[in-house]
Amino acid sequence: MRFFYCILLAHVAALDAQSLRIYSEFQRIDPYGRIVPVDRSDHPREILSPELARNAHAAYHVAVTLPANTSYFLYVGSNPGNIVETRLYKEEFTRVGDQWFPDTLTPLRPPNFGVIPEAAAGIPGQTTRCYLLDIWVPGDTPVQRVRVEVLMKIGAWYVAPMELRIVEARVPPHPEPFAITNPRLPGIDERADLPAVDCLAAYLLGGAQTWTGGTTNIRDVIRRDAEQDMAIARSHTRVPQSLWLLAEDGILQWWMRTPGFNWNGAEWYSRVRDWIYRNP
Repeated sequence: MRFFYCILLAHVAALDAQSLRIYSEFQRIDPYGRIVPVDRSDHPREILSPELARNAHAAYHVAVTLPANTSYFLYVGSNPGNIVETRLYKEEFTRVGDQWFPDTLTPLRPPNFGVIPEAAAGIPGQTTRCYLLDIWVPGDTPVQRVRVEVLMKIGAWYVAPMELRIVEARVPPHPEPFAITNPRLPGIDERADLPAVDCLAAYLLGGAQTWTGGTTNIRDVIRRDAEQDMAIARSHTRVPQSLWLLAEDGILQWWMRTPGFNWNGAEWYSRVRDWIYRNP
């Protein structure tokens, strides 16, 4: 019996050492496969069937965790294949103090081959490489479901599927190319939700819409996606009371640095996005 348990534990350890996982844009992953401490949520969202607005981008983190000296191939596919556009960016790590944060984005073109550890990164004991999956939904897309899969091949295939639910909400037309307003971005080591908090606060307080459209780093992307949300929210003639009530607790407690404040960590803003998409 002891031999059986040893074999079982070894099998579980091997599975844990090689994985392909998708996370929300508010859950950045370090080079060891862990959510960075400032972003952690008590109950992280499982990205299985997310809602996406039309004429809008959506972003997700993809984490590849493998044993040392393992090569792999990464691919993104969709079905139907002509509904959404997908693009992968490699997330470059930056060290702040004794922690590593993914931040700068490098666009990739398939085929996407990689190896762990990444020699150029110089991260001792690295087990995980991270990518940002950017999904574009054209404005004339019908309300429907689209399956998107991230696939990894290391001999066998690993699949991380999502069933996208494209909803009625549509981002209004906006300037192209984007007007660069150079908004203040938080530090790399601050919570991932802060760029979205800035956009939400500007909307609640009657500030003007901004359009940056940045994909230089993860903080740019989070702000871009929040700007899209606020463009939909501005279609209301006034700020709905229910949205005020949903947003004010998170914003005020964060600004006041309330001791012990978590409210589902950096992912609390996802509740605001849910409300906006369901009440366009």
